[in-house]
Amino acid sequence: VKNPKPIHFRHSSTSQVFDPGTWSLPSVTSTFGTRAFTVISHTLQQRQYKMTLNNYLDYSRAHQDFGDPLYLFDGNVPHELLRGVKAPDVLKDADFLENIYGAREEGESSCRTACREWLQIGCKNSGTGFHVDPFHFSAWSALAQGRKRWAFYPPQVVPPGVKALRISEDRKSGQETWEYEAPTSFSWFNNVYRNLKPEEKPLLAIQEPGDIIFVPARWWHCVINDTFSVGYTRNIVTRNNARRVA
Repeated sequence: VKNPKPIHFRHSSTSQVFDPGTWSLPSVTSTFGTRAFTVISHTLQQRQYKMTLNNYLDYSRAHQDFGDPLYLFDGNVPHELLRGVKAPDVLKDADFLENIYGAREEGESSCRTACREWLQIGCKNSGTGFHVDPFHFSAWSALAQGRKRWAFYPPQVVPPGVKALRISEDRKSGQETWEYEAPTSFSWFNNVYRNLKPEEKPLLAIQEPGDIIFVPARWWHCVINDTFSVGYTRNIVTRNNARRVA
């Protein structure tokens, strides 16, 4: 991936990215309904909780109009789901970890022990506020069900509404360490975005089922689930961020 800007890969069918027999919500619920997953809350000091999938689905049905509800965001993705998701060839070829570790099993995530990846199931209005990956990874995010709204700002532009302070920089590697406070994605889109001047507005993307979003290293990004959504995200190392990750 040579382009340093976010890329929106559109697919005509979710089956090009996800195995429908594995990633359909009825299948996921049937297989993992009683399993406990990590859920996060940005309104409660970004706390994490454990909740079974069945309980989270009950919660999501009861909080469809709630501002910034809990978000199932778990970094321990079941192997059965990993075997049912694939990246576009251009991203697979660009991922250094993919090429270094190679496939362990046909269809399974090839760099399982080295990659950072997440299962994401979120009810309407859940999401993540503006942030940058602290380890300088790039990422791709695929959507199996629902609709997500993304906002992006380049590394040199602190998003409006975000209080950020660069606290250190490694002169040798160029790596920066930031501390920042960001509003929830629900609050940002409803209270900040609508008041922005044209020149202050971010890059925007609407992600539909089967679409993949590529997020370059160090880009600020904010995501909100416009509807109940099911997706998967993996961090990757490309030639643009290999030195910083290393």
